[in-house]
Amino acid sequence: MPILKNTAILKVLTAGFKASGVATPSYTNTKSIVFDGVDEYLDITSDDGTTASTFGGTGAFTAAIWFKTTAASNQTPFNRWDSGAPRDWFISFNSTGNVRLYMTRTDGTSITNLTSTGYNDGNWHLAIVGWDAVDTIFCDIDGGVERKNKTGASSRMGTSGEATNIGGYQEWDGNLDEPTYWDKGLSAAECVELYNSGVPMNPHNHSAASNLVAWWRMGDDPLDSTDSGDPAARIYDQVGSNNATPVNMESADIVEDAP
Repeated sequence: MPILKNTAILKVLTAGFKASGVATPSYTNTKSIVFDGVDEYLDITSDDGTTASTFGGTGAFTAAIWFKTTAASNQTPFNRWDSGAPRDWFISFNSTGNVRLYMTRTDGTSITNLTSTGYNDGNWHLAIVGWDAVDTIFCDIDGGVERKNKTGASSRMGTSGEATNIGGYQEWDGNLDEPTYWDKGLSAAECVELYNSGVPMNPHNHSAASNLVAWWRMGDDPLDSTDSGDPAARIYDQVGSNNATPVNMESADIVEDAP
């Protein structure tokens, strides 16, 4: 589609190159995206319209996202899930704000790991969840302020009936920022590094940057748009081409509010 091709060219000119050894613009983070908790979400597909399979598979992974909410409801900020089987993984919150990773094993049974504390306090927090591809899933909040490990996760189904999305499945009510996906289970020390004392960092500078698969700026890329009325609107992946399409959203959903 010509509009998307032109946008892609402009994106390279604006955002710089990501290749090793080539300088990129200085990192700043001043924006996030606010979701209404009703029907707004970001659908992660490639620009040719095919479902992004990058976030499935049976290997180790980590999904991380900054969040702020006061909602007392079940909601999912980041997931690769479907309402029916087969399913893969999601980060979810219960009505008291406790965070959990829910993952499906290859035999169709599920394993879940829930934090002891609720985090729907209206402050910014970083949720990091993942699987080590051996036996353990983890939930890490704010770089180890609370870290829950659970064994018994001997396999991962790695498939899903729909694309990965941000803010969907059980729609998110609040702000989300700087989601990332990695093809390894980040260690406790690497989670502390990513939390960076409560200040989001450029993950290309993280010690596990070679395992970074996707990263969305949620409004800080100058070409980001949440205007669902514009068929070319995207939230751009800063690593590959897994750009996110806004669904039922407005341009005003990008706000000046960031951790």
